[in-house]
Amino acid sequence: MRAALNVTDRVPDLRDHDSLSSFCNLVEEVTGPNEHTARLHTLIREEDNEGVGVT
Repeated sequence: MRAALNVTDRVPDLRDHDSLSSFCNLVEEVTGPNEHTARLHTLIREEDNEGVGVT
């Protein structure tokens, strides 16, 4: 799916942060907080603060 969206330039700033963050939230709702989702949330915040993926 990502390749198809990138090839046609349908989504110029395709980032996974929103969907990954939502998925982590879902995992935490089902299984409870854990070190893996906490680390992903931290990495996403750090990249957002650095402007990674922002055009």
